[in-house]
Amino acid sequence: MLFPGGYLYVDSGLILGGRQRSRTRRMMAHEIAHVAARHATRSATRMYAWDAISIPLTYFGGPAGIGLQQIAGLGAPLSFKKFSRNAENEADLLGIEYQYAAGYDPEALRRSS
Repeated sequence: MLFPGGYLYVDSGLILGGRQRSRTRRMMAHEIAHVAARHATRSATRMYAWDAISIPLTYFGGPAGIGLQQIAGLGAPLSFKKFSRNAENEADLLGIEYQYAAGYDPEALRRSS
């Protein structure tokens, strides 16, 4: 489990009960890649930027501004989901690179899916 500040917590059940160490390695490399690529920071920055852009619409745009904010507010979460999918793909690829750099066979990673 990944927490703010880049802390990665692993449940002892995953380590003790894990029959396939490659899955544990893959999961940890994936989460470490999220931290290294600063995905949570980028996501928070996008949310703050969206708030900074949309709030003035409410105050200065009057009823039309409120309507625009409401309409744009529907599309913003969808665009954030796209960024989230891209972040997951990037974490997968970086995780594979990290494991390869650590000396693990990429074919074994693929077979343990």
